[in-house]
Amino acid sequence: MDRAIIVGNSSGSGLALDFALAHPEMVEGLFLIGPVVHGMASTDYFNERGSKNSAPLDHGDVKAAAENWSKDRFIIAGDDSKARKELYDGLSQNPQNLKVDGSLEVRPSPPTVVRLSEIRVPTLVLVGDADIADVFAYSGAIEAALPLASFEVWKHTGHLIQLQRPAELVTRFDRFVALTERKEMHLTDSLLNAYVGWYKLGNRLASVTLKDSRLVVEIPGDPYYWLFAASQTRFFLRSEETDIEFQKDAGGKVAEMVVHNSDGSVIRCPRVTDGSKQ
Repeated sequence: MDRAIIVGNSSGSGLALDFALAHPEMVEGLFLIGPVVHGMASTDYFNERGSKNSAPLDHGDVKAAAENWSKDRFIIAGDDSKARKELYDGLSQNPQNLKVDGSLEVRPSPPTVVRLSEIRVPTLVLVGDADIADVFAYSGAIEAALPLASFEVWKHTGHLIQLQRPAELVTRFDRFVALTERKEMHLTDSLLNAYVGWYKLGNRLASVTLKDSRLVVEIPGDPYYWLFAASQTRFFLRSEETDIEFQKDAGGKVAEMVVHNSDGSVIRCPRVTDGSKQ
């Protein structure tokens, strides 16, 4: 297998990010659930909660530790007895997974957190709304640094979304795969240059620039969006299910940028001659 979309949960997401930096040629995309980012310190609250849950292991009580983690309000949200039992059974039957000494783990240097912007593959971050604050901090760092990242919060779930909403997670993964694997057409810089300029988006201005042979849409106060060519006039995002089309006037000049959103809505953005004067 030469390339793959890597799925990771919790520290597995941290490992996936590390791998993407070490072997970028092998990573097609990242699907991260409740991620950790190596190089970001955990809060005292996070560490104290972990120590308390695992304390029974100090005197060999595996079942008590498994019960503590299965009842943790950040791991499983709400009164989900089925998911809690599944977690309890998995931990009590595999006690080796309750203690990790880190002997097989190699942390990159410099740490991953300062190199996140080097990861240039589509990345989706999912976090349950009941998860602990540290995970939201990690997720925000990923969303802010990765140019092709998007971040979703899922209601009524905790750290283990795959236990609480498995079918919905598979459906969301399938959509992510379709977007990640969508074919891109190669266009020359001279053709792309025709779309460079300013476009009026409501009461704001969006700029379209050419960077590294790819169009980038930048809106003040918003993230910037890398565009991928589906045809000579239509482009798509890999961070969300949105298409952007450039339309020309009768004279063959680009007159407007049209945004096609996933909900079917359309936003028309007329081209303006000089964004600095608008």
